[in-house]
Amino acid sequence: MLNVIFSRFVALILAILVSALTADSIAATVVQSTAFTYQGQLNAGGTLPSGQTYQFTFTLYDAASGGNVVGDAVSKGILVGNGGLFTADLDFGQIFNGTQYWLDIQVGTTVANKQALAARQPINTVPVAQYALNTPPETFAEFYHTSAVGDVAIPVGGTVPFSNTAVSNGNAPIAYYGDPGNPFTITQFIVQVAGTYEISFELTTNDAGGGAVAIAVNNVVVPYAQTAQPTKVRVGKFMVLMNAGDVLTLLNVAESIMHLDSLNIGATDANLVIKLLH
Repeated sequence: MLNVIFSRFVALILAILVSALTADSIAATVVQSTAFTYQGQLNAGGTLPSGQTYQFTFTLYDAASGGNVVGDAVSKGILVGNGGLFTADLDFGQIFNGTQYWLDIQVGTTVANKQALAARQPINTVPVAQYALNTPPETFAEFYHTSAVGDVAIPVGGTVPFSNTAVSNGNAPIAYYGDPGNPFTITQFIVQVAGTYEISFELTTNDAGGGAVAIAVNNVVVPYAQTAQPTKVRVGKFMVLMNAGDVLTLLNVAESIMHLDSLNIGATDANLVIKLLH
């Protein structure tokens, strides 16, 4: 009978991040907890159990089915209230980084007879906001471009390419994507955490000057974030406020063709550093 009942459990999920602030904590710096509150409702064959402690195990996965376990599973006994409602504080540690995870739930009247619910539940945006709270200031990513054979021509309105495929700091709150025509070339950076970013760049070119390089967010040039030096070097450092999901690119906005060339000036002809300040 238990097998029938538990195979028909469904969970109505609300995940909310909770914190408690007391008068004493206002005066002192307190590290934000990584716990969040999970609320659900058990429905056993059309009846709603109550007044009984059930044994739960909560496990995070990186896929809706199959996939890999993320972090450590959380097991606990939970008293189910009226209408089958239950609440649990879950703490998987500081593992939310913008990656989509799914929560697998197993439940039983005892540890021995626990069974999995029918489907894993996607973890939505609120717990993922822990990443914004816990990301250290000035975490950054650094990207560069080099050319071993000659210059790279960037037309006006074109995006400056970056050829390395790894960030210098794995905690960087961004994702980066390549040009479909050249999967080894990074052309855009998608912000995962809202905040103020410091964007620094330095380009060396074959061009004597007159061209301008600009930061664009969602294909719109940030008005103040462009620079043009009367030399073969273009250098800029700007503060840019961005929201999660914004796409950052670095553009040639004035020169008909800008030529990057590491052979004449240095080993790296384009360098980009992205820092999350706060």
